[in-house]
Amino acid sequence: MFYVWLLSLLYIVVMILCGVMISLSGGDKNRLEDKEQIDASKTVSKRSKWHRFTLLAYLLSFILVLFYHHYSINSILYWTIPFVVIAFMWNAFLTLSSYFNPIYVKPDNRSISEFRTAVVIPVYNEDKEIFKKVLDSLSNQTCLPDYVYVIEDGSLEENKCEDLFNDWRNKFSNKAKYFYKENAGKREAQAVAFQELNNLVDIFITIDSDTILNEDAIEQGLYPFFDEKIMSVGGALLDYNNRDNFLTRAVGVSFVSAFSNGRSAYSRLKAVNVNHGCLAFYRSIVIDTYIDHYLSQIVFSQKAKFGDDRMLTQYASIMGDTVYQETSIGYTLNPIKLSHLMRQRSRWWRSFWWGGLWFIKHQSPKRAAWWIQLSHFISFGAYTPVFIAVYFYYPIIKMQLPIVVLLYMIALGYFRNIRTLTFDRNDMSKLYQFVSYLLFSPFSTLINLLICSILQIYGLLTVWKVANWGTRKNVEVGIDKGE
Repeated sequence: MFYVWLLSLLYIVVMILCGVMISLSGGDKNRLEDKEQIDASKTVSKRSKWHRFTLLAYLLSFILVLFYHHYSINSILYWTIPFVVIAFMWNAFLTLSSYFNPIYVKPDNRSISEFRTAVVIPVYNEDKEIFKKVLDSLSNQTCLPDYVYVIEDGSLEENKCEDLFNDWRNKFSNKAKYFYKENAGKREAQAVAFQELNNLVDIFITIDSDTILNEDAIEQGLYPFFDEKIMSVGGALLDYNNRDNFLTRAVGVSFVSAFSNGRSAYSRLKAVNVNHGCLAFYRSIVIDTYIDHYLSQIVFSQKAKFGDDRMLTQYASIMGDTVYQETSIGYTLNPIKLSHLMRQRSRWWRSFWWGGLWFIKHQSPKRAAWWIQLSHFISFGAYTPVFIAVYFYYPIIKMQLPIVVLLYMIALGYFRNIRTLTFDRNDMSKLYQFVSYLLFSPFSTLINLLICSILQIYGLLTVWKVANWGTRKNVEVGIDKGE
């Protein structure tokens, strides 16, 4: 047992040294420090009865798991114990920290009209019904954007949204523009708006063509920018099509948890590494500083076609702080087919590897965001013993299913996902949320453990595939008319 812990500690030390060496090779770090930056922001601690209830439930669960570990430690495979401890403590850190992430509100004697804003929406073979709802949600904002720029990135003729956009534009009170271009990828599409509007706006808001916003999503997302050190803000994303089928119900639980737990916890340190592209806010100075790199980034001798939200957030993190605003809410579509989910997650994991390595190189180790990214790499190695136990040791050597391991991971999933119940959703009651949490948390955990963990390794083994988006050639996810 001593040698297992010694090897684990040595592994962590070696990873830290490698990270420092990579960072040193990246040269000077570009953080805005040439002028005094004013923090005029105002925050409150959001403590609804569901926050208090779920926090109490989590603390009780935490104590029960500690007792379980105390009495079962001798029955666990000794070479998996470091991972079990790391996984448990990491989950505890994320969940507990997420409860204490403050909410930004409007400061006294300040107005969000101080910010000139532009919403940028790249469109590629999108379902017209969902896109209509996206546009309508922009019209209903409590803080209308000054500009809305829709870029159609080479959609098929039958999928073009120009007529739909023109009908909507006639009813929208501010400026809106549609531009069609040949397909070249999401970065190139966004850049059309970035370059045309850069001197006209203070904040760029990127949303996807299937993101329906709550009526105050933009207003809530702007509040953190009264702190001049904050360069990017991410909104919370909920699963719009959670009732489509079994897969969307199961995936939806962990999808929402990634915001309620992970991003919320990192935001306490102002160190969110990826603000999801479905709803993210960036200061225009970030775009202006890095637009050339964004459009010409070369990875493995190829021009990068994806990883857009990761790179934009990482640029912002290098220049300042990045946070998550839980009250800025959007609803988006999750994959309805396993094949779509696998392609999506493979793309995410590839950008995690090469994008994370780029960040380790160019971010300063003095920043919390650098350590968070490194911890993700370290946890991958720490997970290896359990991966071996689940996929090889128990089923092949012992000829038995790893029931205890799976039940333990499901229990951790319940503890982690309980935070999702704190969202006040406009598409389901609290009772429905609670029942969905009880029924689908186990399946969400199993999908992550048995499928997404494999895709993480697959993403590493195919990390060199950076020039192909890898998703739809036609409309892949949509909604029925009138839904």
